[in-house]
Amino acid sequence: IFQKYYFIKNFISNKKEKFIFVVLLSNKKVFCILPFHINEKYGLKILQWIGTKEFDYCGPIIDNFYQYVGSEKIFTKLWKKILDNLNIDFIFLNKQLKKINNVENPFVFYLNNNIFSKVFLINLVSSYEKYIKEISNKKFLNEFQRTKIKLVDENNVEFTNLDINNNELELESIIKQKINFLEKKKIKHLLNQEMFELFSRLKKDDPNSIKIGILKVNKEIIAANIGFIFNKRFYYYMPVIFSEKFSKFSPGKVLISFLIKWSIINKLEIFDFGLGDENYKKYWSNGSENLSRHFSFKNLKGFIASCFVRIFIFFKNLNF
Repeated sequence: IFQKYYFIKNFISNKKEKFIFVVLLSNKKVFCILPFHINEKYGLKILQWIGTKEFDYCGPIIDNFYQYVGSEKIFTKLWKKILDNLNIDFIFLNKQLKKINNVENPFVFYLNNNIFSKVFLINLVSSYEKYIKEISNKKFLNEFQRTKIKLVDENNVEFTNLDINNNELELESIIKQKINFLEKKKIKHLLNQEMFELFSRLKKDDPNSIKIGILKVNKEIIAANIGFIFNKRFYYYMPVIFSEKFSKFSPGKVLISFLIKWSIINKLEIFDFGLGDENYKKYWSNGSENLSRHFSFKNLKGFIASCFVRIFIFFKNLNF
């Protein structure tokens, strides 16, 4: 969803940074659009995908790519031509999925990439009961079911997955609560006024793609999540806890279980936990995808930057 036209259009709206869209055509038919951002930092001009910091996934917008670019030789020649026409020092293509809508991502397939993270996901089955039975970590499952049953037995528990324009819980309230939580934990974040404005524009442009999941206990909102829906895939995007009253029952996990059940009932195919390989996502999941990054250079300044990046990654990956 992060590479949908309306998402990118709303993201770059009113921004003053340098964005470049490379459009690839064959016989006047567009088969690929490359949404680039030239980020000027540390005296470098860095070529990145749009949304490198803000989006969960980045990459090209492609359609029948391999019909027109069917070999590494053609891709390499095309990629060189693109880079020759850009005034940049360093190339850093981050958060790349191996496949985009079941099509091999050429920027992972043909370029030298390294894997830096996993994306956990659920390949949804025909019923929630069947999914629960197939969870492999039985210790996690038994503990979760025990706490959920206790919560439901002792309290009035409600779940609703509402459209973005509902009046029960404003989108802005969820984002503000998320900011409060992150700042309390002293965790860096990118939830600023620009993100508020982005969601406000998305709300108007494609309200059907955004859902607000709410968990209530005894009529009080305890947890919520902003989620996206695209191409039969549910994106678990921004979870937040509103109250610590029922923390011993792990309300975040309870909300996830309701969201999974809702996704199955609504015949979605994938439940995507998004960026971040936290253990709780792993326990729910029955599949995963790798996130890759590619970096290279165009000149001496970029080469020096590339060396620093390699050294940084090397020491980051060492286990002391």
